[in-house]
Amino acid sequence: MELLNFTFISSCILGYIIGSFQSSYILGRIFNKIDIREHGTHNAGASNATMILGFKLGFITFVLDIYKVVLAMALVNIFFDAGKLNYYYAGLSAILGHNFPFYLKFKGGKGVASFIGFFVGIDSSLGFIMILFLSCFAIITNYISITGIFLYFIGPILVWKSSLNIEITIYSIVICFIGIYLHRENIIKIRDGKEKKLREFILDKILKRDN
Repeated sequence: MELLNFTFISSCILGYIIGSFQSSYILGRIFNKIDIREHGTHNAGASNATMILGFKLGFITFVLDIYKVVLAMALVNIFFDAGKLNYYYAGLSAILGHNFPFYLKFKGGKGVASFIGFFVGIDSSLGFIMILFLSCFAIITNYISITGIFLYFIGPILVWKSSLNIEITIYSIVICFIGIYLHRENIIKIRDGKEKKLREFILDKILKRDN
């Protein structure tokens, strides 16, 4: 079991703090004077930012949510020379920070873009292949939420293959379980046929039917 030493604890804390930076919330406040969590799907994620703030700010949110996790992992290596295991912990803790930011009453996003950022931080090639694959998966299934849920199902397998560490894999399972739980309303809407489909969403945005 990973020792609860200073470097390990600091890696987790640094990851959580950086991950709690809520780009969609901040962009919503700056450009639209709104709390993004009070609109749309009521979470501070990239998909809701796209829905409420538009494609440009949604894309910026997506990129920032990815690279804040990469930043957390990189800083752990720079400041602590922490080695592979601790930057894994920093990355996973950043996802936790994104989902439960302390300064927003622990109400953040669902962590999909941040989880992608975790894999970009491990291996940029793997991360960008994952983005391409998940984009194709979203187009085929016609649901963004199903894509996020799918990522959470396969995530622990990818973490294990990359880390070969049981403690890190267990941590990733906890993160993924939380991520799936945060998608519970999407799952119910899909079951009831009420979840907005990707092509419908894009068409609404292009035709400016969706405010």
